[in-house]
Amino acid sequence: MDEERGAFSTDSSEALPPRKPSVFVSYSRTDLDRARPVIALLEGAGFDVWWDGRLEGGENYLAITENALETADCVLVLWSQTSVGSHWVRDEAQRGRERGCLVPLSLDGTMAPLGFRQFQLLDISGWNGAPNDALSGRILAAVRQRAGQGIAAQSLLIPVIVELSDGDAARLLEAAPELQQLGLTVEPFGRGAVAVREVPAILGQVDARRLILDVLDELSDLGDSG
Repeated sequence: MDEERGAFSTDSSEALPPRKPSVFVSYSRTDLDRARPVIALLEGAGFDVWWDGRLEGGENYLAITENALETADCVLVLWSQTSVGSHWVRDEAQRGRERGCLVPLSLDGTMAPLGFRQFQLLDISGWNGAPNDALSGRILAAVRQRAGQGIAAQSLLIPVIVELSDGDAARLLEAAPELQQLGLTVEPFGRGAVAVREVPAILGQVDARRLILDVLDELSDLGDSG
C-alpha cells in the first residue's frame, strides 16, 4: 500500500511554475531597433513576450503567429509612421481590440489610425528605455491592467499638480511603479511636486491631492513599521 501511495504522491519541488502572463508585440520590422527596448522591459518584468523574432526557420509563420495572437493575455501594438500603414499591424491591433486586451504605444509621436483612437495612446518617443524611468512604469502598468494583473485606472483630463516637500516627493516617486499597479500614476513635476495623471477607477470622483497625502501617510507608516 505504501508503494501504491508513493506512486501517486507528488513532490512540491517538482510542481510546475506558475504560467507567465503573455504579451503579443505587434510592430513594423523597420522599427525593430525601437521595439527591442520595449520587449526587453516586458521580459525583465516577467512577461512571456511573443514577437516574430522568436520564429525559427521552417516554422509555419501564419499558424504560429495567429495562435500567439489569439492566446496572448495582452496585445501591445507599437504605432509609428511606418506601422500605421502596415496591414499586418492593423489586423493584429484589430484582433487585440476585439479581444479587449489592446495596449497601444507610439514610438515616434504618430497618432493611432482611425478605428483605434478611442484607446489612450502612450507616447514613448522620449523614453530612454531604462527600467526605472517613469514611462517604463506606465508601460508595465498598462500591460498588467490589460493582462488582468492590475487595478483599472481612470485618466484625469488635466493632471493634478501636488506640491510636496522634496523628501515626500522623492519617497512618492520611489514607490511610483508599485502605485501604478494599484491604478495611481504619478510623475515628477519640477522640484518638490508631482503630477497625478491617473487614479484608481474604483474610487470614482476623488480628491487627487487628498489621495496623495493619504498615500504618503501609508508609506510613512510602512517605513516606521519596517
